[in-house]
Amino acid sequence: MRGREAIKARWAEVTAAQSDVRFTSTVLGEVDSGGVAHWNCKFKVPGDLEIELDGIFIVVLTDDGLCSDFREWWNERTSADEA
Repeated sequence: MRGREAIKARWAEVTAAQSDVRFTSTVLGEVDSGGVAHWNCKFKVPGDLEIELDGIFIVVLTDDGLCSDFREWWNERTSADEA
């Protein structure tokens, strides 16, 4: 996705049904142009299904602090996986 409006619309779409959201992150490394972080997010979706995402962000910033490149990877576990 490119542009603030496209990113904003996508996040509104994918998070609309989520509740009880818990998010944590830890910076693993940084350089002048950005950094790498480990993140974890847990939330519920309709039907009381709990989802946990565990992943990595790589962020590259412009000189004025705007994101010029954003990459993410994650693994997903649901409460249904444990049933």
